[in-house]
Amino acid sequence: MQRIVIALFFIPLLSIAQSGGSTAYSFMEMPVQARVASLGGNLISVKDDDATLGMDNPSLLNANMHNALSLTYVNYISDINYGMFSYVRDYSKWGTFSSGIRYLNYGKFTETDENANVLGTYKAAEYLFHAGWGKEIDSLFSIGANFKTIYSSLQTYRSLAIGFDLAGTYFNSKRGVTASALIKNAGISVKSYTPNHREKLPFELQAGISKKWENMPFRFSFILHNLQQFKLSYPDSTTHSLNPLQEEKKIKKFSGNLLRHLIVGMEFMPTKNFALRFGFNYNRRKELMLATRPGIVGFTAGLGFKVNRFHLSYALAAQHLGAFSNHISISTKISDFYSPIKPEVIHTE
Repeated sequence: MQRIVIALFFIPLLSIAQSGGSTAYSFMEMPVQARVASLGGNLISVKDDDATLGMDNPSLLNANMHNALSLTYVNYISDINYGMFSYVRDYSKWGTFSSGIRYLNYGKFTETDENANVLGTYKAAEYLFHAGWGKEIDSLFSIGANFKTIYSSLQTYRSLAIGFDLAGTYFNSKRGVTASALIKNAGISVKSYTPNHREKLPFELQAGISKKWENMPFRFSFILHNLQQFKLSYPDSTTHSLNPLQEEKKIKKFSGNLLRHLIVGMEFMPTKNFALRFGFNYNRRKELMLATRPGIVGFTAGLGFKVNRFHLSYALAAQHLGAFSNHISISTKISDFYSPIKPEVIHTE
C-alpha cells in the first residue's frame, strides 16, 4: 500500500516540482547518475571523461569516453528502484556514440476490487532506450543529439513514445570554462494509455555553465532548468488580495520564481582520484519541504573515487523530510583490461 501511495502521488509531485505542470513519463526527469544527483540533480556543463554525463547532454560525448561502460542503481523511496546502463564508443571520423537503457521499477502490487477482495498481483515499470551521438566541431565547440524510445507499463495500461535531445557545448580548457545549452525530451507519444488521448513528454530547455580555476581543487556549476516556463510555483490565491505591501510581495515572488530555475553544484577535488560533491536545488526545496520543518530538503551530497580500473560514485539526495534517495554509480573502460596486441615480428635471414 505504501508503494502505491508513493507511485501515484509522490513521483508525479516530483515531476510537477521540476516542470511546473503535468506530463507523462516523469521518470525521465529524475536524476539517475550519482555524480549528477550529488550536484543538485543536473550537470550538463562539465566536459571530461565521465561517460554517464553524455546520456543527459550528448554534446559532452568525446574521445576520452571511448569503450566506457557505466552502471547506476538508485534505491529510491518505499522499495522503488531505478537505474541505467550505458556504453560509449568513439569513431574519430564520425564522432562519439553512446547507447543505453534507463528503467524505473515500481514493484509488485496487490490488485483488489472495491470490496477489498484480492484479485491477484501486477507490476508497474517504465523504460527508456537511448542512442546518442556527439562530435567536436573544433577545439572549442561540440554538438550532440540523443534519440529515445520510451515504454511504460502500468498494470494493464501501456504507452509508447519517441523523443530526442539536441545540445551544444562550448569548452575552453585553458580557462576552465564549460557552457552548454540543451533541448531536452522533445517528442510525441506513439501509443497512448487510453484511446483519443496523447501523453506529453516532459519537454524542457536548459542552460548551464561551470568553472574550474587553475591550481584550485574546486569546480562550481550553475544550471538553469525549465527555461521554457518562467513561473514554476503553484498559483498563490493571496496574490489578488488587497495588501499595502503588494508591490514588495510581487518583487519577492519574481525573485523566488527566478531562483526556482537555478541549481548550484560544487566539486572539491583534492586529488585526481577523489572528489567531494555538494549541491542545492531551490525548486525541489520549495515544492517538497514542510513549512514548519524544512530540514535539508533540496540539498544533496556525495563523493567519487577511483579504485584500480573502476570509478565509483555515491550520492545522497534529500527529496523530503523523511525521504532520501541513494545513488550508486560504477564505470570502467573495457580497453583498460587488455593491452593492444602487438604485431608479430618475423625475422628473416
